[in-house]
Amino acid sequence: MVTFALSGSFLFLLTAVLYGVLAAGKPYGALVAGVKAAVLPKALRPLCVIILFLQLTGMVVLLQTAGIVPLIFSEKATHIICCAFGAYSFISTIPNLFSCKPEQGHIATLLSLITALCCIVTALGASGALPNLL
Repeated sequence: MVTFALSGSFLFLLTAVLYGVLAAGKPYGALVAGVKAAVLPKALRPLCVIILFLQLTGMVVLLQTAGIVPLIFSEKATHIICCAFGAYSFISTIPNLFSCKPEQGHIATLLSLITALCCIVTALGASGALPNLL
């Protein structure tokens, strides 16, 4: 379970760095679903900052669910939030999956799908729903 939590947290951090770079105006827009230009338009950059904080929150919640970082919320609430982040990551694979850009279709889809699985496995493992084989 700790391996899944650390892997998912690393992917959340990687995504947060990507959105931070996009918010700074660097040309990595090809990796983000719905962005047609390489450089993100200035009107969309505040949304990148919001997504950046969302990704960092997901990273912390995932580490808390695995017991690596002390809990902020109750244990049950942390498991529910972790499952919600898993669902969020899984839902974000859908627009990437149907993207015309290969960077989005291959890289972003794979990263969000792995992150979703890490969140769900960590939440289920921490709640005792999975055997302690992970």
